[in-house]
Amino acid sequence: MLVVAAWRDAQTQFHKYERVVLVEHGAGQHYRRPKANHPNRSRSDAAKLHAVIGPNERVASTPGLAVGCPKLDRWHTGRGPTPPAARPVVAVSTHWDSRVDPIWSGTIWREWVEGAVASLARDGYDVLGHWHPRLDPAGLRRVYDRYGVEPVADFADVLDRAHLYICDNSSTIFEFASCDRPVILVHTASQAAHPDPPGGRYWHWSQVGTDVPTSEADRMGCHASAAWERRDDPGLVRIRTGIVDGIYRHRDGHAALRAARALEHML
Repeated sequence: MLVVAAWRDAQTQFHKYERVVLVEHGAGQHYRRPKANHPNRSRSDAAKLHAVIGPNERVASTPGLAVGCPKLDRWHTGRGPTPPAARPVVAVSTHWDSRVDPIWSGTIWREWVEGAVASLARDGYDVLGHWHPRLDPAGLRRVYDRYGVEPVADFADVLDRAHLYICDNSSTIFEFASCDRPVILVHTASQAAHPDPPGGRYWHWSQVGTDVPTSEADRMGCHASAAWERRDDPGLVRIRTGIVDGIYRHRDGHAALRAARALEHML
């Protein structure tokens, strides 16, 4: 039996192993239609997997088991940044240039990141600049450098240091929110106007935080202040918790243990 953490790794090993188990961390965002067992895998490909272990039933199919997200165990048991003395530390991030769907899955950072970090810098925020690990960050890092934004490649550092997270599209939005912290999402006008959104982040889960159009990027400092001031609003906390419950229902810090036990039973 082979255990992998990436779908592409699984695809390259089907001819070598009778049983391939995928341990998936993602929230389960889908783009392709018609929807298959897994958000972005065909039914024929998914059928080759022995099992999927993931954070929720949307991901853990084929068959599989929903265990939570092992990489978040440390933060689901209380690890995180100390409360800010004044303004919160803000992290900014963006998706990679995926070609699965030209409207929903690609990167849109050129439409909003520079305006956002300029606004945050004007308003005196300490900003961390993150990016999806599959994105070539060269152009983005030049923008970060221009505004004195500290580049942070590892999302674990974001979870350790940031109080507020701004991102267009990524499972990290919901990972950050699952640690009971506020998030701001960013979308384009074409996405907002589209008659047939794919669901998930577009738009069923978007109420997990404030969803800001790219045209408002140059006011991101104001949006950050509002999101931070309302972070403990009971109504917003209830909505955020409800959405997170559907994605990361297991937040007790024992996801890795559940995953290990599931694999043990497969041996």
